[in-house]
Amino acid sequence: MGARKPTYLATPEWTSLPWKGWKKAPKQHLLDLMLEIPALLQMIDSVHSASDLSQKSKMLSRVCDVYLSLHRRLQTWYEAYQSDYPSKIQWEQPSRFHTVNAIPPESVPSTCIYFSDFESGHIHLLYWTSHVLLFSNLGMLYLSCLTSTAEESQSPFPPFPCNVQEMHDMAVNIARSVEYFLQPKTVALGACVISFPTTVAFGYFEYFNLPECDWFHQIFAYTRKFGVDVGGFLDAMPSETNLYFVTC
Repeated sequence: MGARKPTYLATPEWTSLPWKGWKKAPKQHLLDLMLEIPALLQMIDSVHSASDLSQKSKMLSRVCDVYLSLHRRLQTWYEAYQSDYPSKIQWEQPSRFHTVNAIPPESVPSTCIYFSDFESGHIHLLYWTSHVLLFSNLGMLYLSCLTSTAEESQSPFPPFPCNVQEMHDMAVNIARSVEYFLQPKTVALGACVISFPTTVAFGYFEYFNLPECDWFHQIFAYTRKFGVDVGGFLDAMPSETNLYFVTC
């Protein structure tokens, strides 16, 4: 994902292979859709590097078409998941994170999201993360494109294809679900599960200088108490690897 290049695992020849002995579970179908994201990220990078305005506009239109197709299929998958597995629910409840850990209440969400089970929670995280990852990268691309045409009387680019409020809410959902995964009995595994989603959500909040950044600083401080330095991992990753989930 972070390499931002297509993978053969996303090809129909691979994803349509029958599984010997059992059917694909909902999570596997979601992962199949997520495997299409690196190719779209590469398309976004290509628009960034295009110098000709007319070419950039055509390339951006193609990016929007591909994004909207994937967005619709992700939504269709989620609707089917909710219909087929009505017991795999999520719900809101008052957050205890600040009281248990002596954190100022304004530094963390007032409510948190809990799930019927750990696996269902992970599936929801992956679904939200897929949307936020694409939204963040498209948002940065549009800012770059519009900056380059600031003096134009009319933008040559297609309308922004994302529902900003919906995508922001998904990023907030990632933050609000962290408390569930960092319960004392599951904190080690939970910290691993939240690493990718928090990388994406934190990157979005940080790039646009949103107040929710402070939530993650509190979360990272909390996981360090258990020897799991998620924040340190995120700080080190760009300098020690070639992985980039969010670029600007």
